[in-house]
Amino acid sequence: MPDKTASRISNLAAKTFTADTGARRGVRKVAIVMVEGPLNNKMEIFKAARQAKSNGIRLVAIGVGPNVNLRELRYISGTRKLAFHIDSYQDFDNELQRSKALYSFVCKGDEFPESTKQPSGSLIG
Repeated sequence: MPDKTASRISNLAAKTFTADTGARRGVRKVAIVMVEGPLNNKMEIFKAARQAKSNGIRLVAIGVGPNVNLRELRYISGTRKLAFHIDSYQDFDNELQRSKALYSFVCKGDEFPESTKQPSGSLIG
């Protein structure tokens, strides 16, 4: 089965975060991109991520499992502050709650502070 990550990221700007689908001006647009292992078509994914970010969509990249390339997550998110690694999908809720800065950014719309203390083992440093 082909990797559809690039096309799904592209659809964020083209189809998901649009006025026709309910996106509003002045409201934060955040998408969580979860990947398992190294990216198959990374150049397409990075291009789609740049396009989404240029359209005002903040991407949080979360790698799941032991085979994730941490640098690739940073390329997707555009910053190491929004690039995470978790061991399994079951860890997602715990990690989101544990990282209060990410939780506030995604769920409450707070600004992501420049000097966020990184939780040990989950936020990529």
